Amino acid sequence: MSSVLPVGPLGYQLLRRMSISLILATVVSSRVVNGKLMKKKFTESTHCTTHVHCVACRGDEGFRKSLIQAFDWDGECPYGFTLDNLPKKSKSPSMPPMRQQVRNLTEAVGRAVKAFATGEQVIANEELRKERISICEECNQLSGTRCAKCGCYTNKKIILQTEKCPIGRW
Repeated sequence: MSSVLPVGPLGYQLLRRMSISLILATVVSSRVVNGKLMKKKFTESTHCTTHVHCVACRGDEGFRKSLIQAFDWDGECPYGFTLDNLPKKSKSPSMPPMRQQVRNLTEAVGRAVKAFATGEQVIANEELRKERISICEECNQLSGTRCAKCGCYTNKKIILQTEKCPIGRW
């Protein structure tokens, strides 16, 4: 007698999604070195360097074990953090509502298409991009890689010549 349980369409979809997630997690946490697939160093990831996972890493043993399996990491905090001395989360500005973000994106695409159609320059030159990103990096509205005023990813928005800073800094 077989011990395999029958899997219906929903069970099949769930198993398929889980296996795809596992494959993606392996790919994301890996890198190719000398033709071999190697695990990335968790301590060099933005999750670690920005302390995004600090509470989970220090407080949840199961989560820490999953990170140890997925990454090249011994489980020790490179910054010496424990549950008692975790970094305080800085209060980052909140993003605008999703409806406003979609509107902002749609308008940005419209401006770029209009500029392209009229023969104007759409892509900003390298010098302008560097100037814009340095201004963004100093701004108190920057939340990670996104502008909290408009919700845009600043590393993408600076590329378009047709875009402007929502608070007029560039």
